[in-house]
Amino acid sequence: ADRLGERADELIAYYVKEGQSGSRFQLQAAILRELSRIFYLYDERERGKIFEDMLERHVNTMQYIRKSY
Repeated sequence: ADRLGERADELIAYYVKEGQSGSRFQLQAAILRELSRIFYLYDERERGKIFEDMLERHVNTMQYIRKSY
């Protein structure tokens, strides 16, 4: 799960850099969201928070970029 989350984080960063927010971006965001949800569900709050923070960082970056235009 950790490797899957790390890879999703890397891919989202790439998609943000390239200005892509289509289905590939959304798939990786869904992976981070689901990993976070599952860890919280099984009371692994620290790990859930890691994935939640990853996703939130990318969402905030996308919002900042969109406001810049």
